[in-house]
Amino acid sequence: MGSSKRSCKRSISSLWKIINVFGVFIIFIIVNTLKHIIMKTCIDCKQSKLTEQFPFDKSRNRYLSVCKQCTAIRTENYRQNNKDKWKQQSKTHSLKRKNVVDEWKTQGCIKCGDKRHYVIDAHHLDPTQKDFSVGTSIRGVNITKAELEKCIPLCSNCHREFHYLNTTIEEYLAK
Repeated sequence: MGSSKRSCKRSISSLWKIINVFGVFIIFIIVNTLKHIIMKTCIDCKQSKLTEQFPFDKSRNRYLSVCKQCTAIRTENYRQNNKDKWKQQSKTHSLKRKNVVDEWKTQGCIKCGDKRHYVIDAHHLDPTQKDFSVGTSIRGVNITKAELEKCIPLCSNCHREFHYLNTTIEEYLAK
């Protein structure tokens, strides 16, 4: 009976050694896999960095190959080497965005009917859904259009009066 206990202990001991070896091997595999998931190497600076330090491309559903720091350097170099083209693109985008906003303002104030585009404000129907202020923020054309869909046009006087009265938009428009 004594020898069977010793052989059983040796078997258990050997089993634990095997489990430890495989456990370390499995942990090694998991760590390497996670390292590749959370780490990425920039093709410009050749440094391994966390994936959160890389821009994410939503259209392709992946992280880009150049880190944010190198992207900023690339962009600045492009701007410096193509100043005229950059300025022209900036003016074109600003003009497109301005046209979208001005077109939206042609509706006029929905309270008093004032049609002067320079007095029309964008009032957000649901302030919790407001991503940015249309009049002061510079965003892309599609983003601006999406934000304007959340708004109603009010002239500056009606807009101030609405906020002063502190009522619902339905009650205000019914008056």
